[in-house]
Amino acid sequence: IMIKWQDKVLKYFPKYILSFAIVLIGLGLIPISTNLISSNLTLGLLTLLIMVILEFKLKGTSRLFSMAIAIGIVYIGNGLINGFTFTEVQHLEFIKPQFNLESFLTISIVSFAVVFEAIGDVKNLGDIMNIDILKEKGMLGRILIANGIGSILNGSFGSASATTYSENASALLITKYRNKYMQFINGFIFMLLAFFTPFTSLILSIDTSIFGGVLLFLYGSVVINAIKQVTESGIKLDSKKPFIVMSVGLGIFFINFTISGVSISSIAISMFVMVVMNAILKDEVI
Repeated sequence: IMIKWQDKVLKYFPKYILSFAIVLIGLGLIPISTNLISSNLTLGLLTLLIMVILEFKLKGTSRLFSMAIAIGIVYIGNGLINGFTFTEVQHLEFIKPQFNLESFLTISIVSFAVVFEAIGDVKNLGDIMNIDILKEKGMLGRILIANGIGSILNGSFGSASATTYSENASALLITKYRNKYMQFINGFIFMLLAFFTPFTSLILSIDTSIFGGVLLFLYGSVVINAIKQVTESGIKLDSKKPFIVMSVGLGIFFINFTISGVSISSIAISMFVMVVMNAILKDEVI
């Protein structure tokens, strides 16, 4: 559908809704970082402070490593004071997939909802890279097909489903590094490192609050960049329709939705409601 009728489908997804969906995604991510940082506020806030300083001080290529440097400084400092603790990594185990019709139908419904979230992520990524990803006919369809194939392959090896991540877009926003080939190589290298147990043990030895400090900055940038995109979408906030649509979408975002015990993305539901409301309501000035 997205490959053949992309233009017809996207007319129901105005820019302000796609950008506001990223605002909701960022708001949903921030509690993850605050939960991590709460385990040790000193380490978490120190990591955040160092990263902010590095963002201002580092220039050029060195700025790409501000997150890694901040984590390394706090990790090594904490280790020298309190000692390093390494966790034994369990051996990799292949989980044989089993087909269950009820589970298949439930996950299919959930995956359909995630499509709305993916559209917002793709739009946000294009804005960060200053290109119109959705301009090329059929591009969105190919992206969604790739996500689907990735989920099938992951499931075949007993892993989790694949989806788009706003964290990746915010990483691009911070580092300004947009070489797609190097991104692919980086991903492949980390896949190989996942099989190297000493590296995995090293990552697990890092206090979660240290990651929380970095993620707080990362997720906050998702929200701020998305708000920027909302204001640049040409929306008039004195218009009653977008005001009501975004207000309802924001409220629905904080509701937990489940189907047969499976949690459904509140962002996807919120975006679906906003799209329907935008198509039904008429524009009026407040």
